[in-house]
Amino acid sequence: MLSIARPIAVVTRLDSDAENEWLARIAALLPEESLIPFRTMSAAEKQAAEIAIVANPDPTEVAALPQLVS
Repeated sequence: MLSIARPIAVVTRLDSDAENEWLARIAALLPEESLIPFRTMSAAEKQAAEIAIVANPDPTEVAALPQLVS
């Protein structure tokens, strides 16, 4: 059975260029994962995300990901 990867939220306070550089590096290490910057996530993606990669995140953005387990 084919399973669709849940999105992995990337939540940072980095500027776009720095965030994109980190996304490219992480994506190269995790090619089968769906890494999505928080700023571009749809409401459905935020609801579905169970994992997040964070770097000095805005706490309100993390709170907007209800499926994360702390």
